[in-house]
Amino acid sequence: MPILLPVASTLFHSFWIEASMLALAVVVGAQALRHGYRVHGFRLPAIGFVLGFALVSFGNWGFGADHLSHPMALPLLMIGGVFIVAAHVSNFVLERRWIRTGHHHD
Repeated sequence: MPILLPVASTLFHSFWIEASMLALAVVVGAQALRHGYRVHGFRLPAIGFVLGFALVSFGNWGFGADHLSHPMALPLLMIGGVFIVAAHVSNFVLERRWIRTGHHHD
């Protein structure tokens, strides 16, 4: 999803497609990170996730209708995507570490 959103923004230039994809990504991503935050208190992945979506949102809509002509739009989209991917990877690693050390609920 973090890769698909900038690509769709570049190809389709549709507010509704971009907004729908972003909303779907927020719902799916929040659900995926919810367990790590609520059960284990993993804050870093949640912070990275929120920061990533803020950057993607600003890159998409912060520069007006012709946002891709602005030199900062694409870098913000890409950096935001990296933050989102890093949030999911760090959440996964922390979950595996938690399970491996025996801190899991059976």
